[in-house]
Amino acid sequence: MTLQAIKYDNGHLTILDQLCLPHVAKFVPIRSAEEGWHAIKEMRVRGAPAIAIVAMLALAAELHTLIAHNKLSPVAEEVQVFIVEKLRYLVTSRPTAVNLSDAARKLELLVAAQARERGSTGHSVATAFLRAAEQMLTNDLNDNKKIGHYGAKWIIENILRPEKQKVNILTHCNTG
Repeated sequence: MTLQAIKYDNGHLTILDQLCLPHVAKFVPIRSAEEGWHAIKEMRVRGAPAIAIVAMLALAAELHTLIAHNKLSPVAEEVQVFIVEKLRYLVTSRPTAVNLSDAARKLELLVAAQARERGSTGHSVATAFLRAAEQMLTNDLNDNKKIGHYGAKWIIENILRPEKQKVNILTHCNTG
């Protein structure tokens, strides 16, 4: 069994409420940037990568809802301004979180570039943001699997060495 701290599928985001750990594994839906902001501020999500990813996916969930209800502006620049304002708001949930401010800055640049594209629309700007935010989760999962793989390989190699009688392992919190 694998416990995921962040579950996301096509605009539906749920996070493991880390305030309930270790006794309860409770998942909380996040449907908007505001709900993401509160989850981060209240420390329901922890770990630098996870904070950034939840923030970006919270906004992605909100954008999915706007698209589904046909409430997204067709004007590229208006959607750009909307996204940038939400990104800056999300950063205020944890102003010292480097991964969060870095992700917000990168995605702000991405939507600005998309908005400048010839023939760009509100939908194309939102879609560019959605793809980038969703890719962050995919990249983080891949990174975590690599960390686990390399760590397991190192442990096996060092435990099996005949001259080693004792192997000490220090784990580091990577709650994302």
